[in-house]
This record gives sequence, structure tokens and C-alpha cells, in this order.
Amino acid sequence: MKAKEGGIAVTGGMSRFHLHLHNAHVEASDEEGLDLPDLETARARAIAGIRDFIGHEAMKGELDFRGQVDITDETDAILATIRFVEAFTIRGLERADTTETNN
Repeated sequence: MKAKEGGIAVTGGMSRFHLHLHNAHVEASDEEGLDLPDLETARARAIAGIRDFIGHEAMKGELDFRGQVDITDETDAILATIRFVEAFTIRGLERADTTETNN
């Protein structure tokens, strides 16, 4: 049985969420969607997807955190946006100054 709750299709206690990926190189619309129990689970799936996507980019020696995943409902209303950079804890971006000054 399928019902609607606030634009989210609900099937047997599960809701249909779509995870749309956007960045400078890719616009990937999730036409099929996923049946998930709640928005927090959809967020976790989006974060896992971002980490996988960035992992593939890292293997090519490139990291571009300017993208995002929009989580939408069946009506295409945006429920949440997860920016790529939000999927990571980033440390050590400061570059050590390798120039030594001898006085």
C-alpha cells in the first residue's frame, strides 16, 4: 500500500527519496529513488555516496569539494542538501612552510 505524507511517498513504512548529485563535472538525477525509513537514513546514504564519489576522484589525484547531493521527495521538493565538504572531516590542509630563514 502506498500513501503520501507531505510529498513523500510511503510504502509499508518506507518513504521514497531521490538523491541527485551535482558538481562541476556531473549532473546525475536519481529518477528511480530509494525506499528508506526516514530522512536521516537518506542523509546517511547521501554521505556514503559522496564519500564513494570523492574516493574515485582521489584515486585520479583530484579532490573537488564544490558539489552537493540534493535529497528530494516524489514531488521533487528538496528536503535536504548535503554539500560534498560536509561528508568529511578535513585536517592538515595547511602547508608547512619549507623555507627556513637563518638569521
